[in-house]
Amino acid sequence: MLLRLAKRSCYFCGMRIWFWIFALIALASCASSSSEFSNKSVFRYNEPGGVSSLDPAFSRNLENIWVCNQLYDGLVQLDKNLRVQPAIAKSWIVDSSQTQYHFTLRNSVFFHDNAVFENGKGRQVTAHDVRYSLQRLVARESASPGRWVLDAVARTGDSLHIKVHSDSTLTITLNQATPQFLSLLSMQYCSVVPHEAVAFYGDAFRSNPVGCGPFRFFIWKEGVKLVLHKNPSYYLKDSLGGKLPYLDAISVSFIKDQSAALMAMQRGDFDFISGLDAASKHRVLNTSGALSAEFETDFKIISTPFLKTDYLGICFGVDRALDQVALRRALSMAINREALVAYVLNGIGVPALQGFVPPSLYNSPLKLQPYLQYNPKKARSLLAALDTVPEVTIHTTSGALEVCEFVQSQWQQVGVPTQVEVMPASHHREQTASGSLALFRKSWIADYPDPENFLSLFYSPNSIPNGPNYFKYRDAKLDSLYEAANLLSGAAREEVLTAMNERISESLPAIPLFQDEVLQLCRKNIEGLSSNGMNVLDLSAVKKQPNSL
Repeated sequence: MLLRLAKRSCYFCGMRIWFWIFALIALASCASSSSEFSNKSVFRYNEPGGVSSLDPAFSRNLENIWVCNQLYDGLVQLDKNLRVQPAIAKSWIVDSSQTQYHFTLRNSVFFHDNAVFENGKGRQVTAHDVRYSLQRLVARESASPGRWVLDAVARTGDSLHIKVHSDSTLTITLNQATPQFLSLLSMQYCSVVPHEAVAFYGDAFRSNPVGCGPFRFFIWKEGVKLVLHKNPSYYLKDSLGGKLPYLDAISVSFIKDQSAALMAMQRGDFDFISGLDAASKHRVLNTSGALSAEFETDFKIISTPFLKTDYLGICFGVDRALDQVALRRALSMAINREALVAYVLNGIGVPALQGFVPPSLYNSPLKLQPYLQYNPKKARSLLAALDTVPEVTIHTTSGALEVCEFVQSQWQQVGVPTQVEVMPASHHREQTASGSLALFRKSWIADYPDPENFLSLFYSPNSIPNGPNYFKYRDAKLDSLYEAANLLSGAAREEVLTAMNERISESLPAIPLFQDEVLQLCRKNIEGLSSNGMNVLDLSAVKKQPNSL
C-alpha cells in the first residue's frame, strides 16, 4: 500500500513538473508570436484589478468571479434576465413549507481531466460532490468569505443538513423559508469541486483549479497571464443541440494602467474591456454616451443595467450635525442627479430617483421619492431652519473624485461649505468599515438579485463590524419589516420590500446618487457576448469570427 502511494505521489509530481515546463513554453510562445495567437479562436481581455485566487470559495470580487464562472458550475445559474436556471441540477422541487429543496442532477456532468483522477480522466459529478462542496464552504478551516451564503441552511454544529439519497439526488433543508435561496446558490461560492483535487493540492488549489465548467485551467503566471482552454466534455448545449463552448481558449492579461490597456485594445491585443476609468471614458464615449468617432468603426458598446448603487453614506454618531434628518434631506435635494449622470458619467447610469434599491429588482414600478428629486429651493428652506449649517467633508477614493466634486459644487450652491478628501482605497475601506468617517462615498454591488440584499445594509443587527451596515443605522420599524419580508413570498413580500425602500428614502442614512450600468467595449467580430445585472462574464456561448483581430 505504501509503495503504491509513493508511486502515485511521484507520478503526480512528475506530471506537475512536466505540466509547468510545457505551460511556460506555451506562454513564451504566445508572447513571442501574438499574431499567430490572435488568429485562433481565443477570447482576450484585460483584468486591471488582477486575480487573487481560482478557488471559488474565495470568489469575493468580480475579478475572481469572472474567471471562476468559466471554470466551475453549481447546482443552478442565472440567465441574462437574472432568472434562476438549471445547471448541474436538471430540476428541483420545493416542499410546501418552503424549507426543503430536493434536487435531481444531470448524469452528463464530468469534472475536467486532471492527474488527481484515475488515469487522469475526469469523473462524473455526483450529489456527494455537491454536499462536499457546500460543506467545505462553511468549514471553519476553509476561511471562506462566502460561508454566510449558506446561513439559511439548517445545521447541527458545523454540519449542514444536506441529505444525499443517491448519486443524482439530494435534499437541502433550511432553518426557515428563504425566498432568495436559489439565487444564493447561483453564486460562484457554491460551485462544485472534487474532493480529490482539494485534498491533493491543499492550499495550492487556488492555482490548480478543477471544476466542470465550460473552460478548464491551462496556465496562470500571476500578474502576467492566465490562459484557460476549452472543456471538450462540457455538458450544456446551444439551442440547436450544438456543443458549447465555441471558443478554443480564453487569455486574460493584467495591465493595471487602463489607458494603456485601451491603447492595446485599439492595436488588436484585446477583444473586450469592461468598465472604463474617467480618462478612457471621455475618449471612448461622446457626451450622449455613444461611441466616439475614434472607436465606432471597429468596436461596439454593450450596456446593461447593473445591480449597483453609488451613494453617500452617513455614519451616525460621528458628526452630530449629520444625524439631523433635515440636513440629510437638504443635502439630497440639492443634488441634480440627472445632470450628474448626463455630464459627469457621459450618460452611463440611471439617476437614483426611486430609492436605494435598483428599480429593475421589483416587478412593479417604484414611485419617485420626493427627497431624491432635485429641489434646491426646498433644500435652502430646510437649511434655513437649522440652528447652524455645518461644513461637511466627503471622503472618497480617486476613482470617484469627479462625482464627489460635482456634489461639492451642488452643495456649495445652496450654502453648505463642502470639502472633498481623497484617500487611498485601502485606507478608505478600512476607515469606512471601522465607522471612523462621518460622510463617505461608497457603492453597493448586489451579491444576488433580490431587493433584500440592498436593504440588508440598513438592518440594525448588520451594523459594523458584524455586517455591511456602515451607517450604524438603527430603526426598529425597518428591522421588523426586514424580518417579516423573509417570511413572505410573491406580491406580499414585494409590498414589504417596497415599503422598506421608501422608508430609507425618507430617513436617508445613505443618499443614493445613481444606479450604474455595465459598460463593455467589444470588438465587432465578437458574437453572443451579453451581460446581466450582476455583471457576471459568461463566455460559454460566445463566438469569435476567425482570421480577424
